[in-house]
Amino acid sequence: MIIRIFRSTYQSQIIIILLFAAVLWLTAFINPPELPAALTVTPFQDAFAGLQAGWLVTLLALALVLIQGGLLTLITGNYRILGLTNLLPMLIYLVFMSFSKNYLTLNPAMVSNLFVILFIRQLIANQGQREVLIEWFNVSLLIGVAALFHPANLLLLLLLWTTFVIYRIYKLREWIISFMGILLVGLFYAFYLFWTEKLDSGFLYITDFYSGIPGALPKSLPPDLYAFMGVLAFLTLITVPRMIFKLDENIIRTRKRLNVVIFHALLIVAGVLLFPDQWMFFMIQLFIPLSFTVSRLITNIRKEKIKDWILMLLLISIVYERIIDYLM
Repeated sequence: MIIRIFRSTYQSQIIIILLFAAVLWLTAFINPPELPAALTVTPFQDAFAGLQAGWLVTLLALALVLIQGGLLTLITGNYRILGLTNLLPMLIYLVFMSFSKNYLTLNPAMVSNLFVILFIRQLIANQGQREVLIEWFNVSLLIGVAALFHPANLLLLLLLWTTFVIYRIYKLREWIISFMGILLVGLFYAFYLFWTEKLDSGFLYITDFYSGIPGALPKSLPPDLYAFMGVLAFLTLITVPRMIFKLDENIIRTRKRLNVVIFHALLIVAGVLLFPDQWMFFMIQLFIPLSFTVSRLITNIRKEKIKDWILMLLLISIVYERIIDYLM
């Protein structure tokens, strides 16, 4: 019923997305949450720490989430992953990003997702293109920028190399270029550190982060997120393996692009195993590939009741997170 109404017209999709945004983020506008504590040391941690909680920061965060959801929709539409007018990835991503009342505000993981989405878009866009050295350089550049918001984003270099294998790109120059954008960002950052006399300690956030492999297990997980994390784990175990073993796309280009999405999800799972103390960051980034996989699952399921139940499970887990403090 809900999905049927949502997909009835393009206008209805926009209206329902805005209604979901208003309802899911209502508490954040009434009582703006404090900015979440930094998940790890980053160059921008002082900038985020200097922000003051308020409705304006919440509005900026919601706008950023909607922009990111819009980008996901453009990716699925422009590259034949879903229909051109199917806004389901935007709705699913909005629901995912509304998972916790404490994260309904600006935070480094949210900003990091913007550059990761742009990175995924460029990876997908480069499929089948020839002589796109500048585009591969831009992909590497986005990894470097994303790494400034969280050092774990350097792992995206592995996804870039995996994409080369998927696209059968074996020329040495592309592999060399995969480092150049990261190095350029590093040079600009080093110049800033030199100018501010912090060059001796500015890159410690990376070396300290990776010297701790494997990371320590978290002491505890928030009880109010148990329901959402259970639903998220269920959707991950259902949708990602389903795409791996039942990817029946006839168009080779689309199949290869979907493989990029699959390997992104697998890389995130590997990241959680390497850095379990950073599970929150990886979970938020996991929302990106899951927005693709869950949207495709809902689109391909024939029974409308099952489609609605998937969305309802997500919404019920979020409602549980909102009210559990009042029930205990």
